[in-house]
Amino acid sequence: MDPGSSFDRVKESDTGSRHPSSAQAARATALLGILCLVVVMIELAALHVFRSDLDPRRRHLSEYAVGELGGLMSGVFGAAGVGVLALSISFWRSVVRTRTLKLGCSALWLAAASDVLMAMFPTDLSIPGPSGQMAMTISGRIHNVLAVVHAVGWVAAAIAVPLALRCDRRRISALAASVLTGAAVLVALAARAGASPGQVGTLQRVWIATILVWGFVHGLIAWRGSVQPQPSSRTESVSIHWPAAEASKAPQAPGAHQAPRRGEAACRGRCGGGSASPTSKETQSLSDSCSGSEADPVVR
Repeated sequence: MDPGSSFDRVKESDTGSRHPSSAQAARATALLGILCLVVVMIELAALHVFRSDLDPRRRHLSEYAVGELGGLMSGVFGAAGVGVLALSISFWRSVVRTRTLKLGCSALWLAAASDVLMAMFPTDLSIPGPSGQMAMTISGRIHNVLAVVHAVGWVAAAIAVPLALRCDRRRISALAASVLTGAAVLVALAARAGASPGQVGTLQRVWIATILVWGFVHGLIAWRGSVQPQPSSRTESVSIHWPAAEASKAPQAPGAHQAPRRGEAACRGRCGGGSASPTSKETQSLSDSCSGSEADPVVR
């Protein structure tokens, strides 16, 4: 058994190294997340061009799902959900697994599920109908609850993900970008919560823009972390060399094998007997097998 094998396992668990197939999956899901966010940006831009009937300063983005080209807004929700879910999977496979990472990934899963469900339950319009009253449907009420859950998920993710990266020494260089984008998400959400009716649409779009930037930045973090070459067990582990074993492999003077070492004779007794004067092959095997128990290791 390799004396350094136990050290290898410890080092691998500390650095969160994964099997190559897991690294490939992390890279693929990171790219999928980025591509989905690109689709979200394109669809939102198209809605702002073709749905000029909605005032972007006062109307919510989810109102694009009601009326003409409503399916395009449903596609925004679906692409956002898939993209955020893909990013969470990429982080789960490429970052050292800690409690904060579990919290961050769970928050992203919650936000992703909320996006998908909001596509299934369209919102109500924020302006009075022909009768002069605001329409309040069951679908609209469910949508409003999901919007709150979506916001809570992003608050938790913006806080937990930087803490998870801080625990992974391979991601320290990306910690500043994660903190800054997470802070932007939180500040924009706070501004959105306190917005006046004439600014609610503008500040919601600013908040969504910060989420997209957060997604792009963390998608690149996950992708770069998955393509970086992982150190092998040999390079990461603490190597132990046994002087006695190395000395046994060096050329020996004629007749030296006729005088076995005291430790080898003792080892022979412990291993079940044998002659007091072993042959050359026996001496070599005894030296290799006993050096681990008789010689003091030197840690380099």
